[in-house]
Amino acid sequence: MRSAAGTAAVQLNDGPLVDGDFLKHARAQRKLPGEGELDVVGLIRAVQATGYSGPYCVEVEGAADFEQGVVAALGASLLAAQQADPKIQLAFD
Repeated sequence: MRSAAGTAAVQLNDGPLVDGDFLKHARAQRKLPGEGELDVVGLIRAVQATGYSGPYCVEVEGAADFEQGVVAALGASLLAAQQADPKIQLAFD
């Protein structure tokens, strides 16, 4: 199965817990998984529970050095995924 319940991809980003305009904060205060206040591990667990087996992605934004940003994003995503389920198998393109 590529996706569950019509989900084509899941974006793993973190940020502050907010009241009000979520999209404004999601765009302006985006962080890597584990660097904000959101329950990224819980999100991964909930998505996995649906049977989802499609791609996860993370955006690299605001890094002074893009390559270092990619490495940081990869590490943060791997850590969150392994905390959610040590059996998750991830592949990166």
